[in-house]
Parts: sequence; structure tokens; C-alpha cells
Amino acid sequence: MPSDTAPGDLELVLALLNTRDLEHGEDQLAEPGTARRWLRGARLGEPGQAVTTRDLRRLVRLRETLRDALDPAHPDRAGALARLNALLRAARVHPQVGLDGSLAVAVPPGAGTPGLAAILGAVVMASVDGTLRRLKICANPDCRWAFFDPSRNTSARWCDMAACGNRAKVRRYRRRHAAPEVR
Repeated sequence: MPSDTAPGDLELVLALLNTRDLEHGEDQLAEPGTARRWLRGARLGEPGQAVTTRDLRRLVRLRETLRDALDPAHPDRAGALARLNALLRAARVHPQVGLDGSLAVAVPPGAGTPGLAAILGAVVMASVDGTLRRLKICANPDCRWAFFDPSRNTSARWCDMAACGNRAKVRRYRRRHAAPEVR
């Protein structure tokens, strides 16, 4: 069964993906002020740190790139993965092994888009530990809500079977049982 929460820092990635609600037309990254509130709620960035228009564009680009890269039905998924890897290179975020054998993500210090490196670091760690493949995008094209799939076989396709899954099943049923066109 899909979940609204993900383990560890992957929850941060899930939260970023769900800053845009297609069904209700809401976007928490619509403008710098709302983005600053979201970043503060996600405990990212420094207190009082401004969010510029450039920062906002970068966060939105990361969100949409991640959404496209995680969506197996996206027509340019390979391009989205290439863009995601380019974002990782540009942010200089990479895994690093510690003396005790632990794995961490090296996040470069300094100014930059608030939260960007932390989110990319969470993507890297989730990729390394295998949990990133459990982060899914709802197969309903009108929804595209992100969710964590904790099922053993990672086969969930819908953010909510009762809503999006049922709608898809009804649409398929109606297409199959539609009366043939009369000419």
C-alpha cells in the first residue's frame, strides 16, 4: 500500500515532489515567498535567508526533473535522468565513505540555492541504499502525486487506489464497453 511518508531523508525528496498539487492547482513553489515558507517548514536553508527568483527556478527545475525521472511513463525519462545527473554534477554532491565504513553525502559549503544540495544529497543516498526505486509517481496523468511504495514487490501504481486507481479502472471499463460508433 502506498504511503505518504518515506524513510529518512527521502521524506525530504517526497515533500519537494508534492509541493505541486495538479488536481487542486496549488504550487508551494509558485513564488519566492511561498518557497521560503516551504523551505523553512522543511528545515532547509538559513533562518531569514532570502529565496531569489533564480533559487526558485532551480528548485522548480529539480522538482520537475525528479518527477519526470521517477515516472516510468514519462516520454523523455532518459532525458530527465540526464538532467538530474547534470544537476548533481553542478551541485558537486557525491557519496563519501567514512573511516568507519559509513556512507555519507558530501555537500559543498557556501552560498547557493537553499535546500538544493540537501535534497540532491538525499537523492544520492536513496539511490545508493535502494529506496529511491520505491519513490513513485501516480500513474494518473491528472494527479502525478509522489508516494513511497513500501510493498514487497514495489508494484504500486497509484497514490491512492480508492481514488486514482479506481478512476483508471472505471475509464478502462468504459472504453472496453463503449457502444460502437454508428455511421
